[in-house]
Amino acid sequence: PDVVGRLRRDYPFKLRYAREVRQGLSHGRNRGVREARGRYIVFMDDDEEIDPNYLARVAPIFEKTGASCIGGPIFHRNADQLPDWLVPLSKVHGQRYLGNRMRILGSHDEPLWGGNMAFVRRDLLEVGEFDTRLGRSGSERMAGEEYDMQARFHALGKKIVYHPGLVQHHYHLTPQLRTKRYWRKHYFYAGRTRYLMSGDRWASANRVLRAPRNLWWRLFAEDMSCYLRACTRRDSATRFQRELALWREVGMIYESRRGYGAQRR
Repeated sequence: PDVVGRLRRDYPFKLRYAREVRQGLSHGRNRGVREARGRYIVFMDDDEEIDPNYLARVAPIFEKTGASCIGGPIFHRNADQLPDWLVPLSKVHGQRYLGNRMRILGSHDEPLWGGNMAFVRRDLLEVGEFDTRLGRSGSERMAGEEYDMQARFHALGKKIVYHPGLVQHHYHLTPQLRTKRYWRKHYFYAGRTRYLMSGDRWASANRVLRAPRNLWWRLFAEDMSCYLRACTRRDSATRFQRELALWREVGMIYESRRGYGAQRR
């Protein structure tokens, strides 16, 4: 509250403070949606810098396209300062570029990222809140809440548009983001998220040690073999990427066993 109080004095817009006692990104977003009174809602992440013309472009793009959700590219601001092993990962994480032309995104296209999304508030309220099982919460790095939201928009026939003029820049400023420990944990939770979002697919799967047999097969026959082959090379970046694939598979197995145990109880 004291930070908001200091900012409020010189802030160019009306700034209101709302306290959300439940920890987690999805809880925070849902509270923001309920508190907001404007026609549009714009989301960005705390490690991003918004383009100076971003907000001025939001309303005209909504009016021109008739979209319910819009977003744009996210570029790295300091990618040249990253260690060598992190450079390949930075091309996948932290930046999103779907081209230099405006396009309507279908259900099978790459989705917008949560760090750069804007909604018609009325449509967002109609679709429902962000899934609080997903999204960052404390030390847990679950994700996918923005993908789940966009899937619901598609299911209701609401238009989602990517516009190259809605630019934000992402920073890798936190020291922990430059550690391998962070990325191992990130991929472990990515696996948990992936299983949670596709759990129905595995409902009738044959299980070994409470996890679908196919997941064990992928872990040992595919990901482990790829990792072992990568260990014979001197390319540390490729080797680490193969290791992260193992962590993602382990995360899927963990979540499948966890969910199956809860269901049995």
